[in-house]
Amino acid sequence: MADPDSIPIRLRAAPGLPVRLCAADGVELTVPPGLGRKGLTELLNTLLASSDDTAADNTLPPAKARRHNFDFTVVTTGELLRTTLLKFLRRRQLGTEKTVELRYGLPSPPPVPEGVLAPAGEWVSSLALRPPPRRGVWGGSGGGDTVLAGVYSGAPLLGGGNPAADADATPPPLAVVGAPVSGITGAHEAPITGVAWLPAGSAHDASTGGAFVTAGADETVRLWSAGAPSTAAAAGGDGDVAAAMTGAPPKLRGVFRSDDVATAATPFTCVAAAAAGEQGELPVVVAGATNGDVWVVATDADEEDGGNTAGAPAVGGRRGRKRRAAAVPSLGGRRLDGGPRHMPISAVVFGAADELAAAAWDGTVRLWAVDTGLVRVTLPAGGKALTALALSPSQATAVGATASQEPSPPPSPITVMAVTAVDGGVRLLDTRVASGSVVVGASPPRRGHAGIASAVAWTGPVGLVTGGHDGGVGVWDTRSLTAPLTRLADAAGAGGKVLALAVGGGEEGRGERRLYSGGSDGQVWSYRLGRAGEVEGEDQPMIM
Repeated sequence: MADPDSIPIRLRAAPGLPVRLCAADGVELTVPPGLGRKGLTELLNTLLASSDDTAADNTLPPAKARRHNFDFTVVTTGELLRTTLLKFLRRRQLGTEKTVELRYGLPSPPPVPEGVLAPAGEWVSSLALRPPPRRGVWGGSGGGDTVLAGVYSGAPLLGGGNPAADADATPPPLAVVGAPVSGITGAHEAPITGVAWLPAGSAHDASTGGAFVTAGADETVRLWSAGAPSTAAAAGGDGDVAAAMTGAPPKLRGVFRSDDVATAATPFTCVAAAAAGEQGELPVVVAGATNGDVWVVATDADEEDGGNTAGAPAVGGRRGRKRRAAAVPSLGGRRLDGGPRHMPISAVVFGAADELAAAAWDGTVRLWAVDTGLVRVTLPAGGKALTALALSPSQATAVGATASQEPSPPPSPITVMAVTAVDGGVRLLDTRVASGSVVVGASPPRRGHAGIASAVAWTGPVGLVTGGHDGGVGVWDTRSLTAPLTRLADAAGAGGKVLALAVGGGEEGRGERRLYSGGSDGQVWSYRLGRAGEVEGEDQPMIM
């Protein structure tokens, strides 16, 4: 088939663009078939510069006034244009004689490094953010997010970040709340492998500075209270969260051991929490293990069973070994059926209190009905061992919604999720498509991370970040996973590994969104995330 001489296109401005950048909206023209993003950007800048709306600065030649980079989305498929028009149409088996509608918009600026929040001293395995108890999608607008870090020393780190009062301010250092403790009454006796905040407004959270759970390689899941907030924080002040909480160190409230209810214990790999169905009920906590088990952990501590003192004599465990009697209440639990046999669970994420997604090393994602304990569906995810899982923001918001005067809408079923794998790639899954075809997007070989991709988080409706053992953080747009938009090299120090990512802040358009990363360099790093479509300056460099 001979290549066409030209392809008809129609330009459409993306919603939210400044008026002066919408002058080309609805323009129809024919362009060479070999035109790609660079050529379309140059063409669009010429059109905008020649219009009366953008020629406000008469001191500059029209061709050089206010030049911008643009992204182009093919309206028919909803994908970003990352190749020439002809190649795109041929790959999607679309005709070249019909008019192609292209929606243009400003790309998101790359993350801006802000510095180190905390020198943890040990590898940081996991991160979780607790937004202030105010309504919002990406976090609270006052006081900033509370950062929870799980480290290999076994003691959780807790502190404040993301000060929204001053959008240009650098986050304060992450404060260690209380001295690290050891032994069965405090920190884990092995590395922490997962951390999660209990939902704000739950029964455990009502009168304290929050509650959280940690999972560890010491075969335990531990429930903590972050400590009561200071008077200023309780009154709704917008001060530093870390400073407000340092007077009340975390308190261990309960410990779950799988061998208390099963014949053998197993190290835990991940943990997640969700609000219960009714307001005021205890939240639901789930933990995954290295043997493929998934446990639902009770959050109502049995004071009578675990009321022994720290100096109590040692008692025999179920495996014949001796251990000290519990100095804190023991937590109950039940095992969900249908997990992968002898294959580790790498991530667990709630879509609702009764719906759970779990990624495993067998290359699949299982969706559980938590109330019945049965697997609803098993989704193939590319055949590679999976390392991390994140739900799209609309679903994650339903789980992590904060307390507000208005009732929250019912959470939607799990549909779209992103997973990372040992081959360094990122994949997009959609449960609404036919069985066997749930992978709707995947990064090509060697286009993700050079080593294992170990962490993933959503930055927006179509934005992703991934971390890998190559020490880098990749910034992605789910409309085109052919290559990351930006790479942040050495995000875990030279030769380090990125093991954990978390995104928070920017509630309802106020304040700044921030990305936090942790890894083998023993640091928690902060990056400022720009908003999609924001104009950083009038004279941006052109695409090379």
